[in-house]
Amino acid sequence: MYDLETYLSPVWEGNVLSYETILFVGEEDEATLLYPIDEIVGVYDYGQEKIYRAGQDYELLEGKLKRVKGGEMPYIPVEEYYRETPANVSVAVVEERCKEAPYGRGFFAFGEEDTFTKRQVCITYKHAAPWTGKKPVGKSKVFAAALKKLSQKEPFSLLFYGDSITTGCNSSGLPQGGNTPPHAESFPVMVWKKLQKTFDTEIAYHNTAVGGWNTNNGLENFQEKVLFSKQDMLVLGFGMNDGGSDVGQYAARIEEMLVRFHEENPSSPVVLLATMLPNIHSNWLRNQPLQAAALLALEKKYPFVAVADMTEMHGELLKRKRYRDMTGNNVNHPNDFLARVYAQVILKTVLG
Repeated sequence: MYDLETYLSPVWEGNVLSYETILFVGEEDEATLLYPIDEIVGVYDYGQEKIYRAGQDYELLEGKLKRVKGGEMPYIPVEEYYRETPANVSVAVVEERCKEAPYGRGFFAFGEEDTFTKRQVCITYKHAAPWTGKKPVGKSKVFAAALKKLSQKEPFSLLFYGDSITTGCNSSGLPQGGNTPPHAESFPVMVWKKLQKTFDTEIAYHNTAVGGWNTNNGLENFQEKVLFSKQDMLVLGFGMNDGGSDVGQYAARIEEMLVRFHEENPSSPVVLLATMLPNIHSNWLRNQPLQAAALLALEKKYPFVAVADMTEMHGELLKRKRYRDMTGNNVNHPNDFLARVYAQVILKTVLG
């Protein structure tokens, strides 16, 4: 079940990976995992309550986990995943980006809460292969004063501000994730609790993120949502809903928020959270991949700023895994597995 330390063990370290998630489309689908498997510890339902059986429910074939037809593991039928008509949110297939034939259908399935996660499975396994991709960069120098304050157990306030991803959609322990097993916490709460545990101190936690908001909304409501009191650290997570915006305009709005925050909190650092990617085979993917470079330019300009590059990390995961294996709504939200990686990237950025 959900355990904070297990979930915060970086996916790029160690030789045991716990509860990596998979979404099968079709009765005999097979999925590549992050690492070649040496030994399977267990294959479970998403809530980690039901154990599936080798040979009857799944097979391991050339490093891929294959669903056995007639087995008990959940899946989504192909005709339900690739739709002829839009779901309640219209997300179209961009066929030239789609590695799998959409079977003459032009749209993707979409759903919130546990629509997708209740059909995902997870696997815990041992491996010997090293991580060969890029890793998050530790930038603890930016946070030196804040970390000293934490180590001295002084009063400390941490605030998260952003879009629906930052609210915690679709983490299983939240209403936005269906409030269902394994009841994992949102990545902001994971970060907050880990910092409290690391420094053995109480931290005031605030999350004023709003689903559906972009940087226009964020800037217009900045006084009310961020500057209502002094903050010792701000994590700013906008970008997914800015995909249709010019990247320069997006960066200018982020920069204005940075300047306003620094004026009121001159000794407090800011984490700029570069967004995960939207469904790479859909028309939701627009300018989001270009935003990280603009945020990194702001990092160079302002010494109190550090970028937690989830865009890059998600891209590395997508070299090994399919989008649907790590999503909560199949379009632009993480499931528990990807939310864990969000927390891991932020903590690496802050703590080094």
